[in-house]
Amino acid sequence: MGCFLQGSGSSSGSLPTLAATGQIYFPSGNFQLDNFNQTEGINLVNTYHVSPRMFYLVDPSPNAYATPEVANQFGPDGTVLLGQNLTSLELGQDPSGAALVAVMAHEFAHLVQFKNGFSSPGPRAELHADFIAGWYLSVRGRYAWVNLMPVLKVFYQLGDYEFNSPSHHGTPDERLLVAQAGFNSGAANIGQAYSLGLQFVH
Repeated sequence: MGCFLQGSGSSSGSLPTLAATGQIYFPSGNFQLDNFNQTEGINLVNTYHVSPRMFYLVDPSPNAYATPEVANQFGPDGTVLLGQNLTSLELGQDPSGAALVAVMAHEFAHLVQFKNGFSSPGPRAELHADFIAGWYLSVRGRYAWVNLMPVLKVFYQLGDYEFNSPSHHGTPDERLLVAQAGFNSGAANIGQAYSLGLQFVH
């Protein structure tokens, strides 16, 4: 159970299996990257009120993943996996890191869903996570929507038109629209944003 950012993912198995085979790991060996992700991760923990563990994922196709599976006692609310290829791709296209923050915010939003018993599969869950991610980018206070939009347009090209696929995330236009609605709800707290997102995607 979990959410792959794109498709069903190429890695499978439990977290201990992935760790034992070297498919998930931390740190990366890049101090700046690890510091960036840890700093943003702490901010997400404090803003979303969830406590996961975060690892890097060997991802032949750029991907990220959120699962309620617990890696250890220090992450009781689940686990976030950031693909090494996805991380390199997003930072290469957007050195500011905003796209990578959007990825992290989306995956952390799934942990909030898990914690609240959200059970609607498919695009509704993905678009709801996009709404919360947009809200987080507003709350973060570092970004203006006019600057974010070009970055998110590239990121949301991961949207798709596979309407009958269980991994359908919504179209690129839908994802951008929902993220903007979340961004415009930045005055809300996480509980309110969660409810507003549900209303919006329904």
